[in-house]
Amino acid sequence: GGHAKTANYAGVTVECRTGWFTTPAAFRVELLDLPGIYGLTARTLDERIERASKAMRDTQFQDVSVIIELARLQLVRDNKVADSDGANDLLRGKKNSQRAVAVDDKNPQARLLLALAVAQSFRKLPGSDESQIRGARLKLVELSAASIPKSEGALEAARKTLVGFVALENGDRATAKALFESATRETPELAAAWAGLGDALRSAKDYPR
Repeated sequence: GGHAKTANYAGVTVECRTGWFTTPAAFRVELLDLPGIYGLTARTLDERIERASKAMRDTQFQDVSVIIELARLQLVRDNKVADSDGANDLLRGKKNSQRAVAVDDKNPQARLLLALAVAQSFRKLPGSDESQIRGARLKLVELSAASIPKSEGALEAARKTLVGFVALENGDRATAKALFESATRETPELAAAWAGLGDALRSAKDYPR
């Protein structure tokens, strides 16, 4: 007996909707209207987020790898549209990072995503340029970054890159430079590490010859 509007453009279907109908042969059929879904194989970012969101619910919020993937995709998409799980993708990603940490507080990827979400949320808040407010927010990002367990490979390079940016913001150019250099050696394709190293060299006027 319900009625719902569906269409193939942004902002119409923003969360999963379910309906039922009975066929003339008396079969009961469930209909699912999923946001951003254009086929049975997830290809677009919207489709991958919806699939991960459904998997998180199906596993009753207990599969840390599923929650981490959903949080990562939401932070990448950074959509401003609200749904039942948050006002925008940044808040949803932060919430799901917290869920992942709650499931496994020793997981370095969960801790890294939470620290990134904290940093990104503070960067977008009003008053970020005021020195006193900026200092307090930077301290919270620093604490979040310090809670990330050491690991190896690309994940460790990402951790060092984030800690390096915090060090650079605190004026510790030598530590930042060392962290960025280590990150670029471990994962040469990590663009953020190279960008951070460039920032550290420019701020110290230490240009390679």
